[in-house]
Amino acid sequence: MTIELETVRKDEAFLTSPDALCVLDEDLVVRAVNPAYLTLSGMVEDELLSFGLFDVFPANPEEPESDGHVELRASAERVLREGRLHHMLVQRYDIPDRAREGGRFLTRYWLPMNRPLLHGSGVRGVINRVRPVEPPTPEALSAIQAVREATGGGLFLDEPADEARIEAFGRAVERIANLGREVSQLREALTSRATIEQAKGLVMADRGCTPDEAFKVLVKLSNDTNVRVAEVARALVYKAQNLMV
Repeated sequence: MTIELETVRKDEAFLTSPDALCVLDEDLVVRAVNPAYLTLSGMVEDELLSFGLFDVFPANPEEPESDGHVELRASAERVLREGRLHHMLVQRYDIPDRAREGGRFLTRYWLPMNRPLLHGSGVRGVINRVRPVEPPTPEALSAIQAVREATGGGLFLDEPADEARIEAFGRAVERIANLGREVSQLREALTSRATIEQAKGLVMADRGCTPDEAFKVLVKLSNDTNVRVAEVARALVYKAQNLMV
């Protein structure tokens, strides 16, 4: 994107973009944010403009091994040096919980992308785009790390960038993150189903009833206790196992 740093806040494409966009100068100071960024961050312009990005969004002191701020700074600085777009894949970057006092942070995962803000033949700043994603499972994070290593830290493109390629790459990375979660959910569902079948067998043996009647007993217990059927079944199986010890 070629645009004057001073006029970016008046640029129609910037203002109307559905993506959360933040413009940083060469010192990584926030110079412009669009409405989508304000909505996502829950902040107002006066809390962001003219402040260093890492002053507004500091590292989480409770997670000293978290590398979100390190990776984001390295990406932005490389974009400034090389004038190349960089898609960072999935990155954890915790943010302050502004709804509560006490300095607590919220765990968040993002699809960040940094692109150069060009003026003439030089780079005037960085346009940071962020999209929130659900927390990936450990398996998905391992897969994403493999992609990161294979691509040298993410996708690098020279401007003008191939937007279709960028979007396809972003969707692929997000799909990797979602697949890990889907596998975990499927594993949990299969485990829950097996536990429910065990619990039904216990109820059938205790009451001399049919499988359907046993399942109705589990459902009634679930409704009476306001606990999921799978959790009711797990409790019955756990109790039976302890009685057998």
